[in-house]
Amino acid sequence: MTKSKSIKPVGTYMYLVQLLALTALYIGLVQLKIKLGGRIPPYILHVVCVIPFVLWIQSIEGRLVDAGLPRWYRWPYVVILVFGCSLLYGFKIVDGPQSLLLFVLLQILTIFIRSKPAPINESSDEKIADSSRRLAALGGTMPELEDIPRRRLE
Repeated sequence: MTKSKSIKPVGTYMYLVQLLALTALYIGLVQLKIKLGGRIPPYILHVVCVIPFVLWIQSIEGRLVDAGLPRWYRWPYVVILVFGCSLLYGFKIVDGPQSLLLFVLLQILTIFIRSKPAPINESSDEKIADSSRRLAALGGTMPELEDIPRRRLE
């Protein structure tokens, strides 16, 4: 049985910072590819461009965890964004920079998904109250427990 890895939640502002940093990294890699031209084999630069993509998917997972949404939501999200922007670029509706701008602008909408606060364990309060009731029902039958702090029943 495999242990699933824990994903750290990514808040709204941290997601925006990560998104802009990854976009800047990707733009830098594209500019490097243009400047180096044929001096480096194209497949190496294509492999290097996968790095921001993987980091972006991890950032999306963290944002979904922070919003309290299931992690599998990342796949429809990724498919819609990547293929949507790629199709617009492929059909010459937008050029490269416009496609990247559209890609970033569509993701900014995920910033408006509210963060879900950490769940409050209400069952522990119920357990304490139940234990206090049972202990009070015992009355004076357990004098060695009288100095233990507990909640008073109203």
